[in-house]
Amino acid sequence: MAVEGVQYSSQVAAVAALWYKYVHDVRLNEREFFATPAEIYEMVQEEPDIMDIAEWAHATLARTERLLTPSQLGFVLKLVATKSETENAFNEAKLFFESVISGVGIPDVADPMAVLRKRLTSARTSKAKYTGMYLMAICVKAWNASVVGSTPTVFGWRDDEAFPTPL
Repeated sequence: MAVEGVQYSSQVAAVAALWYKYVHDVRLNEREFFATPAEIYEMVQEEPDIMDIAEWAHATLARTERLLTPSQLGFVLKLVATKSETENAFNEAKLFFESVISGVGIPDVADPMAVLRKRLTSARTSKAKYTGMYLMAICVKAWNASVVGSTPTVFGWRDDEAFPTPL
């Protein structure tokens, strides 16, 4: 989606495409369903924060190792910011995921941020290939664990499991 004046247009389009699937109740890993360029453009017009989110995701990942793609990180931030019942979820989620990605500001090894960072790092270097759906789902699960104050030792997600909803 090369739109005049839209910075990081490929990341904007990728986040918008994932968000389009989500709001239309299409499984995020559905390979047979694609939003058209017109539908993606319309989604960006309806949800202009997608542009800011994609820019933030691109900038955040440019400063450190890429544990997620910009579209995955952007989608998770959009999902948490939109669906979470946590007050000030957008800014809290930005801080949460910046800490996960950079490793800075994580209080201890039992914190959900540390557990998620370890899982994403191992997924990045593993011979096993994890799907984008899996990585995004465990990000939401880590966010949820942080919101409720739990200290899980690992995050997982199965393809037949419902995609988690942010708390």
